[in-house]
Amino acid sequence: MNNYFNEMKTWKPLSKMDDASPELYKERITKAYECDLPHKNFVLIPYVGKEEIVEYDYPELVGLCPVTFYPDIYRVTIRFVPNEIIPELKSLKFYYMDYTTVPISHEHLASKIYKEFVEQVKPKKCYLKLFTNVRGGLTTNVEIGDKV
Repeated sequence: MNNYFNEMKTWKPLSKMDDASPELYKERITKAYECDLPHKNFVLIPYVGKEEIVEYDYPELVGLCPVTFYPDIYRVTIRFVPNEIIPELKSLKFYYMDYTTVPISHEHLASKIYKEFVEQVKPKKCYLKLFTNVRGGLTTNVEIGDKV
């Protein structure tokens, strides 16, 4: 387990994006992407169904801008075809709640959640869509995986 999660707590927010050098921005994004969250490991339960499509939709995901630390609000949807296990939903919620203190951009947030979900749950197919609340008049959505 790396200590990036605790290191991030010592970072200072900057007043605007222009105050961050590309090197600083890259370092923050990399460490946030690689950090081990306190609830990284889901509680996993057996799946005995057939080929159902399961969809988890969480409209309360909050992360932090990696430069200003202003909160960003997201909705994340994961659709997958289970293999042998599924996550227990309370542990998935705790995992999502860990992001309230993680300074990470939305593209990397989507990638991190997708990667860690697939590594643990090992679904037959998986698709993630991250909806970003409007910021500066722009809406950003990030999609990863197989359309299920």
